[in-house]
Amino acid sequence: MPAVEYKSEKIRINMGSIVALQGSILKEILLLNEGTIEVKRCQENIKGFLPEEVIEKSKRVEVISGPSIFAIENIVSESDVKYSYIAMSDCEITKFIIPSGDIIGFFKSTPQIAMNVLLTMKEGCVRNINNLKTFSTLFGELEKIVDNLELFKAIVDNNSQSEILLLYLKNGGTIPVKVDSSFLLADYSTILGKSYGNPGFDPKAKYQWKKLEFVHNLLKSRPDSFIQIISTQIQVFNYLYTELSLILNQLSADIGKIAAKLEEKIDAFYEDKFSVLNQILDNGESVLSSDKVTPTISKAIIVISRNLDHAYKKISGKEHTNIFPKLDRFSKINLSKSEGSKEEKKYQSVHKQKLIGSKNSILSFANLPGVEAEKIKSNIAKFNDINFKDPTDKDSRKIIKDIHTDFFRLFSVLVFKAFEDWSALPLPVKLFLYFGFIDENLLNDEEIDGLCDSLIQFERLSELNYPIITLVDYLHLIYKEEESPGLSLNGEEYSKLVRKNTGRTPIDDTPAGKVAFEIENMIKEGMRVTSDNPRAFVPYLSSNSFKGNISTLLNTPKKVDTFIKRINDVDPNLFFRELTWKTTGHSELIRKEVKPYMILVPSSGIRVQLWQEIVNNSRNTRARIIVPIVFNGTLDKALVHTFANFRWELNKMIAGANWMDPVEGGFVGAFYDFSQYYPKLNELSIDAKEEIKLLFNKIKIDRDRFAYFYEKWFTYEKDGVAKINKVVRAIFYRHIPFPSEIRERLKFLPLYEHLDNKYNNIKRKEIKSLEAKYHKYVQNDGSLPEDLQAYLDIQKR
Repeated sequence: MPAVEYKSEKIRINMGSIVALQGSILKEILLLNEGTIEVKRCQENIKGFLPEEVIEKSKRVEVISGPSIFAIENIVSESDVKYSYIAMSDCEITKFIIPSGDIIGFFKSTPQIAMNVLLTMKEGCVRNINNLKTFSTLFGELEKIVDNLELFKAIVDNNSQSEILLLYLKNGGTIPVKVDSSFLLADYSTILGKSYGNPGFDPKAKYQWKKLEFVHNLLKSRPDSFIQIISTQIQVFNYLYTELSLILNQLSADIGKIAAKLEEKIDAFYEDKFSVLNQILDNGESVLSSDKVTPTISKAIIVISRNLDHAYKKISGKEHTNIFPKLDRFSKINLSKSEGSKEEKKYQSVHKQKLIGSKNSILSFANLPGVEAEKIKSNIAKFNDINFKDPTDKDSRKIIKDIHTDFFRLFSVLVFKAFEDWSALPLPVKLFLYFGFIDENLLNDEEIDGLCDSLIQFERLSELNYPIITLVDYLHLIYKEEESPGLSLNGEEYSKLVRKNTGRTPIDDTPAGKVAFEIENMIKEGMRVTSDNPRAFVPYLSSNSFKGNISTLLNTPKKVDTFIKRINDVDPNLFFRELTWKTTGHSELIRKEVKPYMILVPSSGIRVQLWQEIVNNSRNTRARIIVPIVFNGTLDKALVHTFANFRWELNKMIAGANWMDPVEGGFVGAFYDFSQYYPKLNELSIDAKEEIKLLFNKIKIDRDRFAYFYEKWFTYEKDGVAKINKVVRAIFYRHIPFPSEIRERLKFLPLYEHLDNKYNNIKRKEIKSLEAKYHKYVQNDGSLPEDLQAYLDIQKR
C-alpha cells in the first residue's frame, strides 16, 4: 500500500484568535509548537450561534501548552469538534494537511505521529479526569463555605429563627463562645444532613483509569515495537483511538455540565447582592463589632473569599473582581478599629470567676489525705514542663506517668460522689468528670466558657436514637448493677475472673468493686488507645489537647447520634444480631437490633474504639464503644471503621467455631474464604488479583482488610462507584445490603443488576417462609409480637 501523501505548513496565530471552533469539522492535524491555548466548551445548542457567541457562552475545560497535538479526538470520524480552541498567547502551529482525506492511511504511513496522537489523547484523558475532580472538589468547598457563612451570620445576628442554625443545633452542633477561622473552615455536612461536592464521586473509576494505565504502559514500555505494530496492523491504532475518543467526549460533556453548575453558584456567591457573603461585607461594622467574633475573623473571611476565587480562576480563567473593593473595605474596618485603640480588648470569661482555684476545689471535694492531695497539686504544677512537641522524652514521660496515676485516682473517688447527687457537685468537679478539666490556667478564657456553655448538652440529654452516654452515667449503670463490667485488659470476662478469683489482687465483687474494675481495665486502656498519642497520653484537659475551637470539637451526645444515624441509614442491619426469641412453649431464631453503648470518655483523641461486642457471652447485651469527648479526628470515618470492626467481631462470635466456613460463617466466613483463596478465583482478573495481593501485603489482619472494603462500600459503592472487586461486592450485597431505596437506584447499573436480582429472589423466599412460620404467633389484634415484627420489617427493608 503506497504511503498517503500529505503536506505540512507552519502558521502563526495571534493571541485571542479562534484556532478551532466547537461544532466545526477539522480535516487537518494540528500541532501546537509554541504558545498556550485555552480549551472551552459551550453546553447550549450552538446551532445558529455566531463564533463570538459560542466563545462567550463557553466555559474553560483546560489549558494546553506546546508542544502538543490537539483537537484530535474526532478527526477520524469526521464528527463535530467538541471544544473551542482559543490562543491565549501568540502561537506557532503546524498543520498536517492530507489532500486525499485518508486520515487512517496517513496514520499508517506515519506511525510515529499516530503514536503521538494516542499519547496526546491519553494525556488529555488524564488531565481532564483530574480537572473533573478539581471542579467537583471546588463545588463542594463552595457549598461548605456558603453554609458556614450562613451559620456565622445567624450566630452574629442572634437569629434564633434561622433554619440552618436550628438544624445545626438540633443535630448536636454547638455555638462557640467566639466564632473564629476554624469554625468557618470546619465541615458540618453530617450535622446538616448534606454531602458537599458528591464525596463518593471518583472520576478515575468512572472513566476507566486502568484502561488508561494499560494504554500508557503499552505506548511507553516499548515505543519502537508499538510503532512497528501500527505500521502493519492499523486496526490496533483504530481500537485505541476509538476507546480514547469515547472517554474524551464523555469527559467533555461532564466537565461542561459541572463547570456551568459551578459558575452559576459561584457567580451568585460573589455577585448577588443578597448572597450571604455580600450581606456580611455590606454590614461589616456590625459584624466585626459583635462580641461573638474573634478579632481575626475579618482576615479569615477575606482569605477564604480570595482563596476560593483564586482556585476558581485557575480552572476557569475567570475571577470576580467586583468583590475585591468590598473585601478591601471590609479589611479596613478591622484595621481602623485596631488603630483607634492601642490595645485590642481581651476577651473576658463569663465563667472563669467560678473556676478560680479549680484544682484546690476538686481536691478538697475529693477529700484525699493531705499528703496525697499535695502530691497531686505538685504534679499539676509540672504540667507545663511537658514537651508537647515530643512528649516521649524521659522527663515528660515521668510527669505524664504521675499525672496518669493522679487522674484515675481522683476520678475513682469523685465518680462515687457523682452517684450520690450530681446536682450537689461543684462546677469544677463536673467539668473534671465530663471533660478531664483540672486547672483553669491550662485553658484560655474562651475555651473555659466553651466547656461551661456546653455542659447542659451532657446533663440534659435530648431524645436520642442510640444509647450515647457519658462515662459517669455508664459507670453508674455498673454501680447499680443494671449492667455488668466488661473485659479485662487480657480479654477475660469479669464473671469468669470472679469465679476464679486467684489473682494476686482478689476481685472485689461489690458495686464499688465492679466500678473500680471497669476503670482499671476498659477506661484506662480505652482512653489511652483512642488518644492522639497512645504512647504519651495526657488525661488532663489543656489547650494542648486539641487544635481548633473546643466548642465545635466536642462530641455532644446529639452530635454523635446524628453521625451514627447517617451510617445506620446506609447499613440498616448494622446493629441486628442473631438470637433466640422465646415465648411459652415456643422459640424462634431471629435477628434483633441491640444498639451499642457509645461511651463518651473525658479525654481528647482521634480514634473510636470497640472494647467488646457482647458481655458475658449473652447476645442480648450491648456492645461497649469508647468515644473521646473532644475529638481531633474525622468522626464519621472513625465511626465507620469502628462499626466495621464491630460487625466483624460480632459475626465471628455468633458463628463460633464455624466462623471460617464460607456458608455457616456468614459474611466473615465468606470474606475469610475470599482472602485465602482469591488467587484461584476465576471471577477475578489477573490485575484484580495483583491489586488484592498488594493490598493484603499492607493490611495483614483479616478484620482490618474487611474494614478497608467496608469503608469503600459505605463511601463509594452506595453511589454506584465501583471501588471493590466483584467477589467482595457479591459478599457485601448479600450479607450487608443497602436499604431498598439505595438498591432501587443501583439495580439499573450493570455492576449490580445480577446481584440485585439474586438478592431479591433469596429475600422473597426468606420472607415468605418467615410469614408462614410466624402466622401462629399472630395476636388477637392481628399484630405480631414486637421482636418478630421488627425482624420481618428489617428483612423487607
